[in-house]
Amino acid sequence: MARNLTIIQGSVAAFDIVQNDPTATSATLYLKNEDTNEVISGNASYVANVASIELDGLDTSVTGVYRYQVNESLSGGGLAKYGAIDCDSDGDCDFNYIIVCESLDGGIP
Repeated sequence: MARNLTIIQGSVAAFDIVQNDPTATSATLYLKNEDTNEVISGNASYVANVASIELDGLDTSVTGVYRYQVNESLSGGGLAKYGAIDCDSDGDCDFNYIIVCESLDGGIP
């Protein structure tokens, strides 16, 4: 997954998550809108080391900047959490993001 992405409001967005931990059975993608705190998530099991997660037009209907992370569910019951995070020398960290831009047709899915 690229670090920062832009998608169109109301569009279908597909993400292929490559398995990071060999004991992981599935992946969940979490996006959190920085203005509204709305959380969007999608989940898929790994098939041939890839979890294909699709967000539909309703998921992407609210414009804004969304921070994201990926959680892997491990076969032993634990979680592994991933996200590209940029930190400065003071230890202040920012998640990378996905921007949902306003569509020309008002985001009608």
